[in-house]
Amino acid sequence: MLALLNAPGYAPVAQQVAQHQQRGCSTAAKLAGAASTTGAAGEAGVSDSDLDSVRLRIVRWLAACMLGAAAWQVLPGLGPNAVVQTVTLLDAQEPFLQRSAVSRVRLLASSDSTALPVIRAGAAPKLVQLLRPDLDESVVPGMLAAMRELCRIDEGRQALRAAGAERVLAAAKMQSWYGEAAEEAIQNVLALL
Repeated sequence: MLALLNAPGYAPVAQQVAQHQQRGCSTAAKLAGAASTTGAAGEAGVSDSDLDSVRLRIVRWLAACMLGAAAWQVLPGLGPNAVVQTVTLLDAQEPFLQRSAVSRVRLLASSDSTALPVIRAGAAPKLVQLLRPDLDESVVPGMLAAMRELCRIDEGRQALRAAGAERVLAAAKMQSWYGEAAEEAIQNVLALL
């Protein structure tokens, strides 16, 4: 690879190495020395581990660029679908999936760019439907945090009110559905509504 620096097609690379060498870049100096020799890296002061390190950095950089380019083309189409899938996941009956769903809704609602799409996808009514006495207690903190995040914007507060969140939260607090630990969080959400 280093012997190619002196090949006619690689003149710009050889110029860059020379510029780095003038600036005092030791790796460039070693590489330039290795390129000018007959290929014996040890004679030029460049060890095989130095060459492997440079090669590894180049390969990593190329891989990161390729992944970035692929993501640039694919991810814009996934955004709206991810929001809809997250809100649909709120319908799950298993506590593990419910915890995952409310956590994702909370995360999406905390971002200014995705809060409104989450509300439009119907997250508020589904969160209120989750709020029932038989809900697994491990889901409650995440659900209340998601509601709190939805309350950050007017549309979220309006959607939660329209879904009856105030009435259901008040009943949950009065009847201590989830114990004393959740009562403060419920009170905080009620204050935001």
